[in-house]
Amino acid sequence: MTESGARLTNHTTSSVHSHSVASTPSSLSVGLCLLTLAACGIALLQIDLPLLRFLRSLNLSSSVQKLGDLGDQIGNGGTLIAVSLTVLGIGWLKGWPKFLRAGTESLLAHVCVALLVTGLKHLIGRPRPRFTHSDEWLWWPSWDLGLDSLPSGHSSTSFAVAAVFAKHFPWTAWPMFGLATLVAMSRVWRGSHFVTDVVAGMATGYIVGTVLAHPLGDWRRSLSCAITNVIPAVVIVTSTIWIIFHRVQDQRSNEVLSIVGIALIVLGLISRWSRLYEWRLGIRNVSHQKITVLIGLGFACATGSFVVIGVTILTVMARWLGNCTVQTDRQDPVKEGSVSKECLYAIGLALLLILTLRLKGIIPIQ
Repeated sequence: MTESGARLTNHTTSSVHSHSVASTPSSLSVGLCLLTLAACGIALLQIDLPLLRFLRSLNLSSSVQKLGDLGDQIGNGGTLIAVSLTVLGIGWLKGWPKFLRAGTESLLAHVCVALLVTGLKHLIGRPRPRFTHSDEWLWWPSWDLGLDSLPSGHSSTSFAVAAVFAKHFPWTAWPMFGLATLVAMSRVWRGSHFVTDVVAGMATGYIVGTVLAHPLGDWRRSLSCAITNVIPAVVIVTSTIWIIFHRVQDQRSNEVLSIVGIALIVLGLISRWSRLYEWRLGIRNVSHQKITVLIGLGFACATGSFVVIGVTILTVMARWLGNCTVQTDRQDPVKEGSVSKECLYAIGLALLLILTLRLKGIIPIQ
């Protein structure tokens, strides 16, 4: 082999190796993540009963009810097992190792999360919505039917299977998690679960599925990374539900926080473009991570909610301390953007900001 060929081989080998190594979050990072999950749970518990009463007052259309039935069928254990067996069968017949692994691991994830969730359901003993008619929460270990609401089984198994398929077939991530989200939402508007139940199920399913989709010998790192990576999604869901259904208590502080939030988002955009186009503004060296933090905190402040701001700050701290991103030679994502992409990015942020401001207290049930 020539010297140049050897160098190319060594470079390729080191590049592939760099794509397979990821850092492990610190114990402090994981602890902050668990604290964030607890904070989100406490916030959602305040929404559970008012939202239940609100949904009971609605006369849902037949199309919405059919959509709920569809979600129930998709998240049914038989359906998920059939999908996993189909993928496993294709892998066996065609001799495709990736399909074999995906089918096997999704079945294993389904079984493991089902056993875990069943144990938690009866250990917590939370009444399902149809047995809840007052503010008195009687949570106690029980094997009685109907005292098994938390966490949601349909949500957890759907997200566990989705996590496995997303790992082996990245192009399926959006549709798989989209369908899993439909399953979770349908459990709420059908009156089968509280919103806290489905969010807990989503997080549990994702964590179990992610761990089982990676080498079991490396389960500690996989578990830590899964906990760290699921937090932003839980915070986004919690924040969205909170601002939609929670009344704006102090209009003045709401306006001030909204202005601060808009300013942070604008500053984040300017920093992004300064880094991309090398503007001489003295902020060219702001990292992509810091830009993302600025924009995220901007949206949190724009909600005008101290609850949302609090869980967002906890998330930023946890993610900052626990970097699970794979170390690669990939170019800075900010520097890869074209002018057209940056325009679309700015328009998307503007639309999301308008939506955030418009959603605040739109259905004030709290």
